[in-house]
Amino acid sequence: MKNKDDFNWLLGDYDSVHAIRSGMVRAMLESPLVCWEKYYNPNAVYKQTRSCEIGLALHKAFLTQSKKVIISNRRTRIERIHAEIMKADGYMVLPPAMGETINAMLDALYSTREVERYINFEDATNTVAEHALIKTRFARMPMKAQFDWIDFRNNRIVELKTTSQFNYFSTQIDQYGYLLQAAHYLSVLGNTEFNYSIIAVESVSPHRIKIYDIAPNVIPFNQWSITLNQLDDILTDNEGNLDSRETWAKYETEKTVTIR
Repeated sequence: MKNKDDFNWLLGDYDSVHAIRSGMVRAMLESPLVCWEKYYNPNAVYKQTRSCEIGLALHKAFLTQSKKVIISNRRTRIERIHAEIMKADGYMVLPPAMGETINAMLDALYSTREVERYINFEDATNTVAEHALIKTRFARMPMKAQFDWIDFRNNRIVELKTTSQFNYFSTQIDQYGYLLQAAHYLSVLGNTEFNYSIIAVESVSPHRIKIYDIAPNVIPFNQWSITLNQLDDILTDNEGNLDSRETWAKYETEKTVTIR
C-alpha cells in the first residue's frame, strides 16, 4: 500500500503551475469557449463572491489548524499592528462579519464528533491536509489537484464544502461539478479505489453539518475521461495560441459530453 511519501507532491504555488485542474474539465463540459473564458482569456476579470471568500477562509482556518479567528476592523494604526502580531502568532484576522461567521462554522466542525472520524489531525503520519499533487503524463499536459484531506490509513479523500442551505446542496453538487471533481482527484491520485467523502457546512446559523460518502458508481469516470481527451486535443494541437478565442471557437461545433 502506498503512503503519503510515495506521491509527487506539488511544490510552490499551485496556480503558477500550468496543468489541468478539475475546473478546466468541468468548464469544457459546458463548451470549449467557457473553458477559454475561465482559464485562458487574458482579459478576463474575476470577482470573488462572498460564498467563495467564506469557503477559502474556512479551509485555511480549519484544515491548516489555525488558532481561533481574531476579529478586527484594522482601521487604526494600533489595530493594524495588533492584527499583524496575531497573524505572526498563527491566528487568522478577519473583519467582524466574516470573522463571526467563520468562528461559528469552526465551532460547529469541532463540536461534531462524526467529523473527527473523517479528519483526524492527530494522525500526521498517514494524512495530509491542503496539499497539491501533480501527475505527469506522456506527451500531454500534466494534471493537478488541490486536496483538502487525504487519509492513507483509511484510503479516503475528504473535501470540505460550504453551502447556504442543504435544501440546495444537491443542485450545488451538480452546478459546481463535485462528482466530476471526485473523478479528477481520484485519477490524479492514481487510485480510483479510494473512498471519497464530502463534509458540508452551512454558512448560515445554525451551521448544520452533513457528511456525504460518495458511492463509486455515481462518480462519472467515463464522462471525465472523454471530456479530458477533448481538452487534451485542444491543448496539444494549439500550444502557443491558447489565449486566442478563435483557437477555442473552432471546436465549438464538435459534440461535447453533457453533464447529465
